Amino acid sequence: MKKLTRLSVIILVVGVSLLVTTFYRGESQQGFGIMQMLGTPSEDFVFDTRYLLPPRTCQIQLNASSEVDMYVLDKEGIKLWEEKGTLNPLNSSTESTMHQVTLEINERGECSILLFSKFNATNMINAVVRFNGLEKDLLATSVVITAAGLITLAISVILKQFRLRQEYKLTAKCN
Repeated sequence: MKKLTRLSVIILVVGVSLLVTTFYRGESQQGFGIMQMLGTPSEDFVFDTRYLLPPRTCQIQLNASSEVDMYVLDKEGIKLWEEKGTLNPLNSSTESTMHQVTLEINERGECSILLFSKFNATNMINAVVRFNGLEKDLLATSVVITAAGLITLAISVILKQFRLRQEYKLTAKCN
């Protein structure tokens, strides 16, 4: 009985800790910046960067020294691009030196930013990727773990109450 109570308290603490961490990460705007000098390309696509992105709201801000087209691909889009050369972007922005895109990443996984220079010009690229909002998968995991801890604790308390009642009935019969 004590082992079940200890286990449920441990599960509950882990779940609540994950929940607090999820909300803390959701409140902070995490991001990273990329700065890359690109030479004159021999192919049309001059820049292919891959990231493992969490399922959150993602904002991509890109500045280039000459006009570029920007395509954001998820893992299915990357596979389609690599195998067939076909673009199926989550989001795209064309013929501009400044791009700002906000998109919802629905599942944790690899994403790619492809940049296309129509003029085959040398480019200086400055990109900033920022995240905000709660990570949906981490939130779901922490809620499930917290609920499992609460349910286990409730079962432990109910079993303890049942055992105490049984002991009370036995002592009452003996007296």
